Amino acid sequence: NFQFLHPEWGVAFDQDPELAASTRKRAFEMAASDNLMVAGAHIGFPGLLKIVKDGDAWKPVPSSR
Repeated sequence: NFQFLHPEWGVAFDQDPELAASTRKRAFEMAASDNLMVAGAHIGFPGLLKIVKDGDAWKPVPSSR
């Protein structure tokens, strides 16, 4: 997902692009710092991943459990 590398990049249905970008950054930061497992509909099988900080961006790391 391009937004892990560029959370400031929005999509057409972001009603408030600045708020959407800051919310993504906060969510990625929380998931990375708290070592949370993340689930989502657009994540490849098995639909679970961890998010790690990668410089100024984040990196999705697929999980097997």
